[in-house]
Amino acid sequence: MLRWKLLIGKVVPSIMPQEVTTEVSGLNVTWPDGHMSVYPWKWLYRHRDSRKLKSTILSETADDTVYWSSEIENNAPSIHYDEVMASDKGVGKWTSMIKKYGFCYVDGCPVDPDKTQKLLERIAFIRQTHYGGFYDFTSDLMLKDTAYTTEALGPHTDNTYFTDPSGLQMFHLLSHEEGTGGESFFVDGFNAAHALEREDPLKYKQLCKTPVPWHASGNKGMTITPAQSYPVLNTLYEPYQDKIEARTLYQVRWNNADRGVIPIEKRTGTAVALWYEAARSFDTILKRKDMQYRVQLEPGRAIIFDNWRVLHAREAFTGKRRMCGGYINRDDWISRWRNTNWERQEVLNEIL
Repeated sequence: MLRWKLLIGKVVPSIMPQEVTTEVSGLNVTWPDGHMSVYPWKWLYRHRDSRKLKSTILSETADDTVYWSSEIENNAPSIHYDEVMASDKGVGKWTSMIKKYGFCYVDGCPVDPDKTQKLLERIAFIRQTHYGGFYDFTSDLMLKDTAYTTEALGPHTDNTYFTDPSGLQMFHLLSHEEGTGGESFFVDGFNAAHALEREDPLKYKQLCKTPVPWHASGNKGMTITPAQSYPVLNTLYEPYQDKIEARTLYQVRWNNADRGVIPIEKRTGTAVALWYEAARSFDTILKRKDMQYRVQLEPGRAIIFDNWRVLHAREAFTGKRRMCGGYINRDDWISRWRNTNWERQEVLNEIL
């Protein structure tokens, strides 16, 4: 950072090139102090328009997404534990499937929390939160969260109350004794959001533009809120796309247990009513059986999913279940995806 600050501070606003030559490889510029800058044609083409930057193959929003609903049960993405642990090539295949589908199983995972943790760390370091780091828990309500009970949980994303919600979450069911139930189900939040957009564009827009106050305040001495209020559906702001409908959806925040009070519009109060109408419609879509991928998790088969896209839920259960897993930051797993699927120089050429 210091080097760049010094360079910027020394640049004279009126500076002009001493010589400019065109070559097959790119544009060569010689500056008054004698040093030469080389700008490859491909680099110049990409940086002449901000829209070009979005479409690169290494962009985290590159459009390679496969949307799914209940039929994904017939071809759920999976990889074997040994392949992931053996090489970065296996990690690249794993992260590519997570990015494409929003989730992926790891078959043949040892029924062991330590080995499950090492599996998760093949992507990146585990994120620490107020729940700790890598978790290994049973339904004892120790942390005053419904996840630690035997109750049913509706479709939701985690960490809506963080400015930067965790990017990935892993679950590995280690055991379920003396009871039944607990079927898990997952919903492709992007698919559900696009269904809402098709059925009622105005309601989709309402969930994209209305900021929601999120919070975590169930534990004594802990009150977490994001730096600002975020809507349920978050889209990338692009100067050349003023309409919300044209922007790229990149994140879903949905957890009724973490939601605060929707602000009332000052003059008429109609905005809050419109938000609740839109939220009810989105909730209805999430609860459609044909939108839900239902599965009974089992020991030896860990599942990892994109917490910015895939909502998770479970039915009530009896008995005692032991679950382990953890979170990984979004930026870290996207970095790992890039660097296990492309050569380092390819990555640098695309992002710099």
